[in-house]
Amino acid sequence: AAAAGVVDHLGFGVALVLAAWWYWRRKTRGAALVLAAVLAAQTAFIALLIGWPALGALAAVAAVLAARRLHALPVPPAAGPLFYAFYPAHLT
Repeated sequence: AAAAGVVDHLGFGVALVLAAWWYWRRKTRGAALVLAAVLAAQTAFIALLIGWPALGALAAVAAVLAARRLHALPVPPAAGPLFYAFYPAHLT
């Protein structure tokens, strides 16, 4: 538990990266549900810390998913690998 304090967003950040990786590799309903559960848990935790406006993060995810479903927001094939470069870059 003490080690969770030295990573981004406590253990939720690590869980989010692993869940996103699993989803991008498998693209199964189960992986999507795990990713959604991690996002919901992380957002609820952040909402407890800073207030309920943090729920805007979940609204943004829902908007992106809806746009993809309507083919209004195409995601290029390179989006998955770019995640691995973007995540460490934004931490620095």
